[in-house]
This record gives sequence, structure tokens and C-alpha cells, in this order.
Amino acid sequence: MKNITVLHVFVTLPVGGAEQLLASMVSKFNSNIKSMICCICDKGEIGERLEQDGHKIIVLNKLHKNGWDGSVVDDLCNIIRKYNVDLIHGQLYHSNLYSRFAAKRENIPAIISIHNTYNKQKKIHRRLINRYLLKYTSAIIVGSDDIKKDVVKYDHAPDKLIHTIPNSINISSIQTSFSRESARKNLGLSNNDLVLGTIGRLEEQKGHKFLLEALSILKKENIYIKLILIGDGRLRKDLEALSKILKIEKQVLFLGTRADIADLFPAMDVFIMPSLWEGLSLAMLTAMAAKLPVIATDVGGVKGVLEENSCGMVVKSGDASKLAQAIEQLMNNKPLLKRYASLGREVVKEKYSDVSMAKSILELYDSVLVKTG
Repeated sequence: MKNITVLHVFVTLPVGGAEQLLASMVSKFNSNIKSMICCICDKGEIGERLEQDGHKIIVLNKLHKNGWDGSVVDDLCNIIRKYNVDLIHGQLYHSNLYSRFAAKRENIPAIISIHNTYNKQKKIHRRLINRYLLKYTSAIIVGSDDIKKDVVKYDHAPDKLIHTIPNSINISSIQTSFSRESARKNLGLSNNDLVLGTIGRLEEQKGHKFLLEALSILKKENIYIKLILIGDGRLRKDLEALSKILKIEKQVLFLGTRADIADLFPAMDVFIMPSLWEGLSLAMLTAMAAKLPVIATDVGGVKGVLEENSCGMVVKSGDASKLAQAIEQLMNNKPLLKRYASLGREVVKEKYSDVSMAKSILELYDSVLVKTG
């Protein structure tokens, strides 16, 4: 592949799944790929890390209100011309909009990434806009076949435009020197506690409400379980209030956003992913790589990973009772706990390596540039 410059566009780069995918991806690109990153609002924590690693970060400092700001397209066009950008790669909904309009104006190819299955309540205007912008789209990357089905069904995207490249992680980033005992001591937990863990933005999509309700159900059955809840978001106060209403506030540790996730995994017995809709959860893959048994809801590409490889337990989304049953069943089955822990890590090593993900994306870049060149 010849030397090319790729402009990656995000609204911001907090600690999230799509943002961590970007960091993993650009770190594995060949030296002939110059990756530039444009943040419409601000850098965020991942942006700061990428800049420290030597990547060019351009911040537009626009106030993002989920509306339309035509000046963002103007700014992207200026960046494309100034740095001779060959290809623009948008990530997440609003960035995907701006990227395609800028690519059209500057006559360069645009690739977009879609990271989640669609919330079925998604506003119809978004679907109509996506359909209109297909003519400005050179390729669509999705993390699972379930996302692909939604993009075909709701956006009317042709099959040939969509490329399934599974989300992947860097297993070496999950190294920790913490033992189970030391990790728990730091959190005020004892070795005898039964401990669940979950990671995700505190938003409706992530289904934390149902996990808290499952803990309440188990408590009524005299099963007392602690929960490490990593992540932050607009529902934090609501969830903290719910934990008090359910009388489980002493069982739940709201840790907020953490950079030391690898050091927290040893404190957990089981990882829970209670999402209502999802693509292919990076948090779940990371937990599997850390040798944690997983219980997850039947959404997006998650179900396929766990059921096809028999490496985790799948439950119906939005059902606290079913989730409570699964937690009790798995906690009482030591052989199955060990089996899921061992198998999960092997599956991630074999099928979800960030090296193979980067290779697939580079091949797509090359293919798109050849077609449009």
C-alpha cells in the first residue's frame, strides 16, 4: 500500500468502546498510514493518550448539542486540503454525518463505522438521513452481522457496501500485578464476598437498571452479592437513587470512569453485560480476556460470541428475574465458572485480536482508494 493520510473523526474521545477501538487500531497500522484524528468538541481521555503517543489530534472546540453545525463541515474540508487527506473515516452517528458531507465536497472517499445495533425507537429522521447519505459513502464497517442486518433493514444499505470486521482488543493491555486479595482490599471487599462487575456508560442502553433489580431479587432470597459498577453518565444519580430504593446501596460500588480497569478485574468473580442493545461489546471481550466468566444479554453480536463458542451464559435483555436466575445458577456452579473463564480467553485470543482487525481495515482502505482512484 502507498503512503496515505487518513482523517478519523469523532465528536470527542472519552473512555468508551468505539474510542478504545480507534486507539487500538491506529497503534497497529503500518508506518505508511498517517493517522490524524479530529475531535469536534474536545479530546477526552483517549485523545490525550493518543496525543502523548505522537498522533496528530485536531480539536475544533465546537459545542455539540446533537444538532447540526455547518461550520464543522467547513473545518473538516480545510483540514482535508491542508494535510492532503486521502480518506476520511467517521465514527458514530454525528461524526459520520459531517465526514460524508466533507468527503463529498472535497471529492475523497468516506468510510463510516457503526458500532451498535439500532435502538428500535430510533428517530425516523436519522434513518432517512442515513439513506440519503449512502451515495456519499464508500464503505460501512460494522462490528457484527447483527449490526449489518439493522443497517440493511433500516438504512437500506446495499450488502456490497457493508463490511463486517469484528471488534477486537489488545490482550497485552490487560496485564496486572494485582492479586484477587489486593484488588479487593483496595475496594474494601473481603475475599469471601461474591462480586459481580460491569463496565459501561451509565445510559439507558447499558441496562444497569435491570442489573440492580436482579441484585435486589437475589437479596430477597438471602443471596448477598456485591457489584463493582465502572463507568459514568447522565443516569448516575438515578441509578444511585434506585440502589437506595431497592435497599442495595451498600452492595454497589459506583466507581465512575477508571483508567485502571485491568487492576479491577481480579476483584470480580463474574462479569455482567446487561445491555438492551449493543454491537459487539469491547468491555465483554476485555473481561473474557481477563479470564472472567461472563453473563450477557442476547443483543447484537454478543449472543453469537458466547453461544457459538460455549464460553458464557446468555439471558433475555430487560429481564431482571432471568438475570438473577442466571447469576445464582453460575455462582453455584464452580466447574462452569472455570470452564467459561478458560474458554473465554482462548476465544478472544483466537478470534478477536486487534492485529487482525487492523489488517482487515487496512485492506478495506486500500480497496476503497483503488476503486475511487
